[in-house]
Amino acid sequence: PEPDTYHYSIYPRLKILEMAASGLGFTSPTGSQDYIMGTQVVITATPAIGNVFGGWTGDPDCADGHVTMIANRNCIANFFPIPLFISTKVTPEAGGSLVCAPNPVFYGGTSECKAVPNPGYVLNSESELNYHDGVLTLTNVTTNMTVAANFTQMRRLTLEIDGSGAGEIFTADRNAVYAHGLETELVAKAGEDSIFDGWSGDPDCVDGQVTMDQDKVCIATFTRIYPVAIEIVPPDAGTVTCDPEFIRHGTDGVCTATAEPGYKFAEFSGDCTGNSCQLQNVTGVKRVIATFVHPNVLTVLKTGDGTGAVRSTAADVDCGDVCTKAYPNSELVTLTATPDTGSAFVGWDGDCTGIGTCSVTMDATREVTAIFSKKCNKAVDIMLVLDSSGSIGASNFAYVKDFARSILGVLDVHTGGPQLGITQFSSQDRGKIEIGLTADSAAIATAIDNIVYQAGNTDIQEGIALSQQELITKGRPNVARALILFTDGTQYPDGTGSPALEAANARKQGTEIFAVGVGKANPKQLQDIASAPYSKHILNTAQFSDMIVLINDLVNGVCEPTLDKIPEPAPEAVTP
Repeated sequence: PEPDTYHYSIYPRLKILEMAASGLGFTSPTGSQDYIMGTQVVITATPAIGNVFGGWTGDPDCADGHVTMIANRNCIANFFPIPLFISTKVTPEAGGSLVCAPNPVFYGGTSECKAVPNPGYVLNSESELNYHDGVLTLTNVTTNMTVAANFTQMRRLTLEIDGSGAGEIFTADRNAVYAHGLETELVAKAGEDSIFDGWSGDPDCVDGQVTMDQDKVCIATFTRIYPVAIEIVPPDAGTVTCDPEFIRHGTDGVCTATAEPGYKFAEFSGDCTGNSCQLQNVTGVKRVIATFVHPNVLTVLKTGDGTGAVRSTAADVDCGDVCTKAYPNSELVTLTATPDTGSAFVGWDGDCTGIGTCSVTMDATREVTAIFSKKCNKAVDIMLVLDSSGSIGASNFAYVKDFARSILGVLDVHTGGPQLGITQFSSQDRGKIEIGLTADSAAIATAIDNIVYQAGNTDIQEGIALSQQELITKGRPNVARALILFTDGTQYPDGTGSPALEAANARKQGTEIFAVGVGKANPKQLQDIASAPYSKHILNTAQFSDMIVLINDLVNGVCEPTLDKIPEPAPEAVTP
């Protein structure tokens, strides 16, 4: 037999099955397979992930998945991608639109969703985290999905300015339109010559923090303010303060003048007149002129080795060593000096004299000195010898008596301490001991009050003689003796005695003599009378009212005796 006949007679004839896939998937069997003639073959199709089998094409016998191999066959499995749908959700619906393309998208594909807000809306902050410029890109889509876009309604903030002033207003973030519910801070900056008075409009504006839950209008009120132009005459003489410093438009202000030390306020001028300055309904810059003048200044000094206080009855003076106080013209000021324990008030000097209270009229600048001395409590017998001759005069003799009172005040008169007696002299045979040596200070004070001015000539010798006799006869044993002589003149020519000889005799008997000269007292005669050294024992003053200035040094000298027991040469003749 021929070869083919022989072949088919021995082996059934073979048929070829060609398998193919259109799309993503797999077939079974695969590729090209040989089958014996008449074989029944089951063919299967398995789609890849994201695809679906869409049926067989090719040889019609393939359609049902069963192939009879009575001829060569060609089977094609058709696969299609799965379509995935993107649902969109817009909140609120009126807020805008959301469109995704392509839609549907095949498995693993990419789609872009674009959110477009309607006028008056924006994407809210949560959505903005996912959207970039309003576009959300979906990649590798593998399932149906829903995409959302949340829109927020925009709120407008309107800012306005009101009032007489000017300024700048804005929000801290410099925006005017805000997403619903956002907060912002209001900023107001007043312009020059203006002041910010606060926010009004919507009630939410008042505190400067606004929540944009609706459209709002906030109004800033600025008020014009006016400075007060102040002029001081003379410059640096004082200050003027106005309350308020800058006056709001249409309101009032008050200005007050304060003088610097050494000046006093006189008056206002300009837009104010008189002693006060009331600026009312101010609508422009005001000019205020304050005039100051030098006041009448009272200066109070304290001297001496003692201590004490000086106070005024009005309690506006309470001095240390020095104090000053300005007073209106012609005001009467009364001062009182109070010594501390162990000190005595000697008297006043300057624009006050005497030993009582000091009353000074402030019709000019005044200076008053209060003299305080330490009290003397040493045992010493003292005779005070007072000239009451005609050259002194009754008015000046009052100063002499104050001189005696001040000496008494400085001496701590008591048994065992200082003792004091007083002699006065004038014409011959008219001298007298007003009070002998005693430790009774009250009796001495009374004696001083009762001294009667004598007038007549000057018989110094008689005064020394009477006083020395009192010291010799009534002085205490082993106690220092001192004689304080006051005179304003010279031993009168008709006198029978010599003051120099009388004084020399007293010094030889151990009496220390102090000579106080006032006015025209003879300096040579004072040297003939006084003990040495003269720098300690001779004291002079030009005015009777200044005698008390000498007391501090005088009493210090008396209380520190330097007894002169050395015989002295006969004094020279005294020329009247």
